[in-house]
Amino acid sequence: ILLTAPASLNVGAGPGSMYLYRETSAGWIEQQIFVPSDGAPQDAFGFHADLSGRVALTGSWRDDDAGPDTGSAYFYGFNEL
Repeated sequence: ILLTAPASLNVGAGPGSMYLYRETSAGWIEQQIFVPSDGAPQDAFGFHADLSGRVALTGSWRDDDAGPDTGSAYFYGFNEL
């Protein structure tokens, strides 16, 4: 399962983060935390996200790298889940 926190304070003043959980016989465990490598305050990383098989895609709609609020997309692939 993929959970997002677009205002998370994990890095700086809140660029956002995304959390991957995996179900085990002992229950759900946090497998990985994702934060944008170029995160800036209020980027809204993880505002929308999708997980399909071993691929995750999320956006950062307020990312300013290419101009004000132009946004960015982030793609992650996994070897194991």
